[in-house]
Amino acid sequence: MKKALLISLGLVLGLSATAQHMLPQTEMKAFTVNSNKEIVGNDYAAGNLNYVENQTMSPVIRWEGMNEAGVMMTNYDLQSNAFVSNRMYQAADGSVAAVATMSHQTNFNDRGTGYNFCKDGNFENWGEMPNARVEGDIRTGWPTIATVGANGEILVSHADDNLNCWIRSTKGEGNWEGPIAIPNPTGTQYPYKLSWARMAVSGADNNIVHVISGSQYKIAENQYSRCMFYSRSTDGGHTWTTDYSPLRSDSLETDVYSADDYAIAANGNNVAIIYTGSLQAHVLMYKSTDNGQTWQKRIVWENPYNGFDWNDPQSVYADTMFGPANAAIAVDNNGVAHVALNVYVYIHSEVGDNYTVFRGLICDGIAYWNDTETTPIQDADGNKHDALRLWKNGQHGNNESRFCGWIPPKEDGSYEGFDNDKLYVEEDYFRHFYGQSACPAISIDPQGNIAVAYSAPNMTREDGKHYFRNIFVSSKEVNTDTWRVATDNLMKEFQHQYMDGIYTFGVNNVKDNSTFWFGYQEDETIGLNMGSGATQSNVTDNNIVVSKVVLKFSDVNEIVNPMNSVSVRPNPVQSELYIDVNASQASNMNVAVYNITGQKVLDQNVSALSTGVNTRSINVSSLNSGVYFVTVSANGFQETKKFIVR
Repeated sequence: MKKALLISLGLVLGLSATAQHMLPQTEMKAFTVNSNKEIVGNDYAAGNLNYVENQTMSPVIRWEGMNEAGVMMTNYDLQSNAFVSNRMYQAADGSVAAVATMSHQTNFNDRGTGYNFCKDGNFENWGEMPNARVEGDIRTGWPTIATVGANGEILVSHADDNLNCWIRSTKGEGNWEGPIAIPNPTGTQYPYKLSWARMAVSGADNNIVHVISGSQYKIAENQYSRCMFYSRSTDGGHTWTTDYSPLRSDSLETDVYSADDYAIAANGNNVAIIYTGSLQAHVLMYKSTDNGQTWQKRIVWENPYNGFDWNDPQSVYADTMFGPANAAIAVDNNGVAHVALNVYVYIHSEVGDNYTVFRGLICDGIAYWNDTETTPIQDADGNKHDALRLWKNGQHGNNESRFCGWIPPKEDGSYEGFDNDKLYVEEDYFRHFYGQSACPAISIDPQGNIAVAYSAPNMTREDGKHYFRNIFVSSKEVNTDTWRVATDNLMKEFQHQYMDGIYTFGVNNVKDNSTFWFGYQEDETIGLNMGSGATQSNVTDNNIVVSKVVLKFSDVNEIVNPMNSVSVRPNPVQSELYIDVNASQASNMNVAVYNITGQKVLDQNVSALSTGVNTRSINVSSLNSGVYFVTVSANGFQETKKFIVR
């Protein structure tokens, strides 16, 4: 039988390795939250705005199994109230477009859609970083993009009063036609205005466009009426009809789910929508096999307190709940809908809108489900409170086969030394990353192989106070049930060493097998400058990075990483740097040294490695004092270590 193996620079984590290690004796943290204080859709900036005006184009970086490029820069860092999706497409010829909410001004009046295009999917063909929004002089946010028609593309974003779409007949070039207004709903109790859109396109001619969105209307101080809507176009986005979302059929369209608590995907004539993020309701999927004309409901996760009024004494319960937060959805070529769902822990222990959220290593996990399953996600013991529980009795591995992601352990497979106090848990990350591993994104190739990328704390990288979030990738080969979890870190290379990775997004690859596209936002400062509870005092440059990951699915005799471990000494060093490599097999070895800006300053072949511990040395006396990174290469694999020249 073939096994899925990612040939890259990722840290390889076998499923069995984490299951045998007990949780370190650390305490969970508890936070009291009031649901009525959630603020969505508004701009809040923290502190003074010291704008850094010099944006640069990130180079295209390659290593084994990976291409990456910085495709745009934004100082407006609030990409979503919760999770993101539909920020990227791949066309039939392999071309890829990516969008993000972008601004380069201190007052954010230029907030709008940043767009970049990669012709044929060749990373050398990315355009220059955009300087202006697609929408011209219209201030917008929350863009979503898709292919449309024979060779075109369609963009939807929200302005102050409504959603608009922009269309062009040739992707990547020409003028955008727009704005074409998507009508706000009529006949509703409140004057709702559509916002926070997600879009997918279906149909044989690629002209049936589906947009799901949310809306809110302020009723009183800290009280909003929130409603979910669905807009549809059968002519490629030129004319639209708007109605309640499919939730209407179950009377769940109002005041249950909130802004950005949803995602949509399409393939062929199949369209699927996921609704999550509600503490009082099920995780629901609505699926259509006739391009959105009719919908069927599935319960993905069953909330034992579904529909309870928190002001009712019956809503009070004593047990903690492992509940859902962010989600991703994708539809494969066979019409199967796949869902990734991240987890957090909460309890509603008193009457009213207050509830308690718990943070810690054991409050972790990305669960997986697809609609070939006949039941919602269930716990092995049948306890609905634990259906999304990965850790139990202090040990990793409860329902492990259900999970496709979690915080990666150290290289030895343990969590020894994990410090809950280094988890960043401030308010500006609260809605975006309820749990530890969060914001999943799914990419499926034409064969049906699946990759899931997600943002999670990296216990090997920190700023002295908090762990940086990195973007990890798990994969599963088609027709198998086993996930290889966190086999790659998209931010492993040294240029991301002190960067925080959030807001993951992805797209199905419609052309190339074993190839998966993901994107994310990275920042050198943990936290956000925009949004409720913002903690960054200064505006900073945030890169939008796109990565193409090539997985290799082959026999167990394939080439493996010969380097069990790599270390350097002394550190700091003055002249001779010794490199210790514990090798599992003989191979050739190369060493390259980079400075803090990514410039290669030394490159030399070193004598071949033999099985066991090998010690080699390089002379660094010609280097100026400062921080450097040494990359050791063997058999196409690389390991990078930081050192300081004194």
